[in-house]
Amino acid sequence: MAIQTPLQTETRPPESWPRQGEWTVRDWERLPSDDGWRYELILGALYMSPSPLTIHQRVLRELGYHMMSFTRGQGLGEVFFAPFDVHLPLRATVVEPDIVFVAADQAEIIGRRGVRGVPALLVEILSPSTKWVDLGAKRSAFAESGVPEYWIVDPVARTITVHMSASVDAEAADAGGGRAVEGGDFGAAWEYGVGDHARSRVIVGFGVHVDEVIPVE
Repeated sequence: MAIQTPLQTETRPPESWPRQGEWTVRDWERLPSDDGWRYELILGALYMSPSPLTIHQRVLRELGYHMMSFTRGQGLGEVFFAPFDVHLPLRATVVEPDIVFVAADQAEIIGRRGVRGVPALLVEILSPSTKWVDLGAKRSAFAESGVPEYWIVDPVARTITVHMSASVDAEAADAGGGRAVEGGDFGAAWEYGVGDHARSRVIVGFGVHVDEVIPVE
């Protein structure tokens, strides 16, 4: 989740920062880390987002718990939560997805300060004012980077949409319910609503009931 906005801080004048589209990772590294904002970089453009809402954190807690319990129990990989930097193999692109799953066979991409490479699965939980980034620039960047699976959780609509790259077997039908939807830059996507059991193709055997991870406000 992110808001694209001009950066202004008390410690550095606005004119000292690059124009949108011209940011570098080195510029991004100069940003403050204790001002309450999340900073992400996508193809040289800076995106900022404030602290998440309560519903966002509840969804993060529930989905994260289920994913971590399943993957840890079977030794499938590691689950990380924002703020956690993911350096994707694109020009000047550093993002902080809400949930990051790194499979056991790609542990070498985990570094001292985040991930450098393409994780097996990424999750973003939408906020009304910022979902255009998760559904736009960020989804495109994830697809271009070759992210195998991208989950978009919408707490308002109470849906989970699982986007899959062309390398993932999306299957023609899904036993957990749901329906095929437009995948954007991804090869395919499957949307799950209330009463459905959303499932992953990358984390084989893993799934969650939408009702369990997205509470009614």
